[in-house]
Amino acid sequence: MAKSEMGMTRSMLGAVLGVSHTTVSKWISLGLPVGVAGRLDPVAARVWLDQNRVSPDTATGQGYAVAKGKREAAMASMAEMQLAKMRDQTLDAAEVRQLLSSMVIQVRDGFMALPGLLCDRLAVMSDATDIMLLLETEICKVLQRFADAAARDLGAEVNLGK
Repeated sequence: MAKSEMGMTRSMLGAVLGVSHTTVSKWISLGLPVGVAGRLDPVAARVWLDQNRVSPDTATGQGYAVAKGKREAAMASMAEMQLAKMRDQTLDAAEVRQLLSSMVIQVRDGFMALPGLLCDRLAVMSDATDIMLLLETEICKVLQRFADAAARDLGAEVNLGK
């Protein structure tokens, strides 16, 4: 049997598998078995590819193209986020949490102060309608202070519907 009949060259195996000879060389460096005089057995090569979970399809550039597409999409998304940040169109999550916490504390403190503010006035009132009106007025004041603070802090107008 002549040397040429004992196996395939890298280019020949690459052609059979649909990959470049460079890819076959890479596989050899990763452990693809090489026969006599550097020749490659296509059956042994397929077994090695299966055992090592290497797919000729990913080596043809299809896998690379998919990975490249994903990378380009991710980079485009990052660029869009950076542009939005530069245009001041994004919100920092930590700042939002801090602001929300501050606003909730303001509302809580406003409502918690109502009993002390209204205690003396309510003690002398007996008419349910007057009591309701007083409570509604004071609650609206607390909410309006909150809305004003929100408008100042957020740069947006808050409409309480009244």
